[in-house]
Amino acid sequence: MGKELVINMKYNKIFGIGLPKTGTSSLAKAISILGYRVLHNPYEWRKNIYDKGLYQAPNDNWDVVCNFGEWNYPQFDRLYPGSCFILTLRPKDLWLETCKKWFGKTPGNENVRIDIFGTKVFSTEQFCFIYKEHYKTAIEYFSKRKDFLIFQEPFKWEPLCFFLEKPVPKMLYPWENKTI
Repeated sequence: MGKELVINMKYNKIFGIGLPKTGTSSLAKAISILGYRVLHNPYEWRKNIYDKGLYQAPNDNWDVVCNFGEWNYPQFDRLYPGSCFILTLRPKDLWLETCKKWFGKTPGNENVRIDIFGTKVFSTEQFCFIYKEHYKTAIEYFSKRKDFLIFQEPFKWEPLCFFLEKPVPKMLYPWENKTI
């Protein structure tokens, strides 16, 4: 049997709860570079929530989940005590521009788009509302907690590694899934 990687984790699980196109793919890559087992946008898990109302993960072969749980962090907070939450944040104007390009070019799962944005198509007004509400409610929910990081663009290793108590890699922070 192979030797398993043992990671000294400060937290039980790590949840990246930023909206899509806010650096969630880059966060997933960065955290995997730090040695964690990462799930990025796990469709099977989303499907279990939609179809069965099951918020528990289908398996335990992960340390981190990113681009998922945008509105489900209270349930994950309850189900996975001792976890932490990372809210990726991009400037709204850049985010809107990216979303407009992404929605126009990339066919997506309509259930996911409706779940997160309340629409199948890009709408500046709707996306501005979702952006404002998502950040307001997440920041209010975690306002008095130390297990919460607001991770803002331009993304750099230092705040993430300090939060997770990991050494800073000697490489540039990754930039994945570039749209603009």
